[in-house]
Amino acid sequence: MKILFASLLPILISLLFSPLAWASSSAPHAHENFLQCLSLHFPNSNSIAKVIYTPYNSSYISVLDSSGRNRRFITAATPKPQVIVTPLGPLQETHIQAAIYCSKEHGLNIRVRSGGHDYEGLSYVSYELPFVVIDVVNFQSVDVDVENRTAWVQAGVTLGQLYYRIAEKSETLGFSAGVCPTVGVGGHFSGNSPSIDGKKTSSPYTDIYFKGKSDYVTEPISENGLQQILRSALDLQVESFQLQFSPYGGRMSEISTTETPFAHRAGILCSIHYGTVWEEEGEVAFIKNMENTRMFYSSMAPYVSKSPRSAYLNYRDLDLGVNLLEGNTSYEQASVWGLKYYGINFKRLVQVKTMVDPGNFFRNEQSIPAL
Repeated sequence: MKILFASLLPILISLLFSPLAWASSSAPHAHENFLQCLSLHFPNSNSIAKVIYTPYNSSYISVLDSSGRNRRFITAATPKPQVIVTPLGPLQETHIQAAIYCSKEHGLNIRVRSGGHDYEGLSYVSYELPFVVIDVVNFQSVDVDVENRTAWVQAGVTLGQLYYRIAEKSETLGFSAGVCPTVGVGGHFSGNSPSIDGKKTSSPYTDIYFKGKSDYVTEPISENGLQQILRSALDLQVESFQLQFSPYGGRMSEISTTETPFAHRAGILCSIHYGTVWEEEGEVAFIKNMENTRMFYSSMAPYVSKSPRSAYLNYRDLDLGVNLLEGNTSYEQASVWGLKYYGINFKRLVQVKTMVDPGNFFRNEQSIPAL
């Protein structure tokens, strides 16, 4: 993906990937058929063993969990992929092409994982079975062109690696993105983050149980309102709670709402991030922390945007609604969550999706539907 720098801030990113779908024991022969297909379509079939992992490999679980950031999705009950593909070497792109082709031929959905920070685990978890994970961790190239103030960045690079490579080449150029260095650029950029022209803050938490939600503020909150919000936050019966206000405006407001899929620009005062973190195991702790988070979110309704109550896609929240697991999700059904993330751009995104993927092969629980 290409980054252009204007002064200290980037103004353009070319996307390579966006997260997709999944698989499991519901199709007993799916992974055998998939692997046989790969052997026929890999440019060098002898390389397959170096890039694929199945439940029969001793290292399968360690590879699957290697970039899992949220213990909510690292459990025995979590649906798991039939195959993990980790493209490697000079033929990386052809490995991905073969994996996509064979997934479609044999009825497996796809998930694509970059850094594994998706708030709902959708880069490596799917509730539509069976599925394959394509892990782009080995796509590690960063090419910084100081003279033209651009950079080509592959999807497996983390934000920390990107910042480091830019700093190696220049003391004046910079790239505005997240504060968490292990976030993968593939998922970060394809989440329609405002990081191309403003600051996006990611959760620094790893290897814990976590639930996140978000809001946007369009009207000033009174002093009394802020006091009530703080009291409610302090009264929450959770282990740890994050309440983060991120100011908007400036360059972000100067860009038209319809210029990019990211619609939260002019008229937005700030975003709010809610994050609940806990370490206690068990269903009781899970229910308590999830319900308290949802209760606090409900209590914030008077202070935030309305019709729709907007949300930030990179703080993905399946509580807002999901696509149907069977059959086609209509525009009206997907609008329940789609308008919250994309605002007036959602309809145009659905039209583009219908043109480029009319069969809706590339999908997940909150992917843009095809008409």
